[in-house]
Amino acid sequence: MGQMVKLEVLSSRQKVLLGISLVLYAISLTQVGFSYVYQEQVQSIEGWLLVFMGGMSIAGGGLLEWVIWLANPLYIFSIIFALKNDKNALSTIGIAFLLALDFLFWKEVLAAESGTMGPITSRGVGYFLWLSSIFIWAATLYMQNWKRIVAKLS
Repeated sequence: MGQMVKLEVLSSRQKVLLGISLVLYAISLTQVGFSYVYQEQVQSIEGWLLVFMGGMSIAGGGLLEWVIWLANPLYIFSIIFALKNDKNALSTIGIAFLLALDFLFWKEVLAAESGTMGPITSRGVGYFLWLSSIFIWAATLYMQNWKRIVAKLS
């Protein structure tokens, strides 16, 4: 078997960026993630509820919502992988960022287990803080390993 490719060890600057990313993530949990209309009323959901209940959305028929929610554990796994210098950090954070970004283009979400869809009226500060936290961590990892990535593609 070939030798396992490892990531570069995180520098102190990259650890600071990780800290910033984690702080933004934590703050996002206290803010409204998005708002949608259900039964002619605007419903707003805070980030902490999205994180803790999102994993169960698949049980209520929210397969696509659950797929977006997977950005959360992928973000955490990427941090764990990076701290272990495991190259899987790059793929997990890349997927997490794409999933988080994808939600920006959604027009509606599952509003009830009956299958009723509710139009999204706005994305809150919580969503943009969440997206920013994932982006900062992704940029940190990809910039740290840019030369390796380019060399591998060449």
